[in-house]
Amino acid sequence: MYNSREIAHLDFISKFTTDIHHIYGTKNEVYDLLSGPSLSALQLSQGIDLVAMAAEQRRVDFPGDQSVSGRRLADLPHTMGNGTILCDGSTPLHRPFVPALMRRAVLYTLHGVSP
Repeated sequence: MYNSREIAHLDFISKFTTDIHHIYGTKNEVYDLLSGPSLSALQLSQGIDLVAMAAEQRRVDFPGDQSVSGRRLADLPHTMGNGTILCDGSTPLHRPFVPALMRRAVLYTLHGVSP
């Protein structure tokens, strides 16, 4: 059952729309867009080495010409160095495809989480 807070939220939302339903993860474009950093955010962040990220992407051989779980991956030039970064081009903000080896470091850098 719903608690009183949830009922109040649903009541408030229902004043603006009658189409209230859960949209699962990757199908929710707004959440998906807001949940990941853009390439420009990574370029401005200290501690994320885009040259190393590009090298790691090449090392693990990402499928740059294939769709990975609904993403459109494309090589985009980056300003640090003369290489390219494999990014998701399915949204207006191109987000880098972060190799598994670098995900923890990127998370700590962008969100200020200490180990």
